[in-house]
Amino acid sequence: MKKIIPYLLIIPLTVFYMYFTATYMWYFDIGINRGVRTWDINWIRSPVAVMAQVVAVFFGNRFIGNMRWQIVLHLTILIGVICLVFAGFAIFDNGVGIPRRGGFLRFLGYYFLNMEEGQMPDGTWE
Repeated sequence: MKKIIPYLLIIPLTVFYMYFTATYMWYFDIGINRGVRTWDINWIRSPVAVMAQVVAVFFGNRFIGNMRWQIVLHLTILIGVICLVFAGFAIFDNGVGIPRRGGFLRFLGYYFLNMEEGQMPDGTWE
């Protein structure tokens, strides 16, 4: 049963990845329109993220074995894989969208802290 739980963690992490990526693409105006962004996320980016996570869980089950913190280690590995896949696609998209001052830090404040588009996470404006 403990070997199946990491595979089940893939579903909520992929859903988070899809929403995070969609917001990232909207914020930086990457892509032609919403339909193209959605198509790109659903048919290119998400399958890559799911396959990377499946491979990570497979090798995680091989190397982690029956350790005490097995599920926590798998979750950490899966979050790391999601970050790597996102970073890979973000680097690939470099220069395509409109640049915003403050860059990715400002986007994180917008996404996680529900700040306005021009506000930095420390509360200052630019």
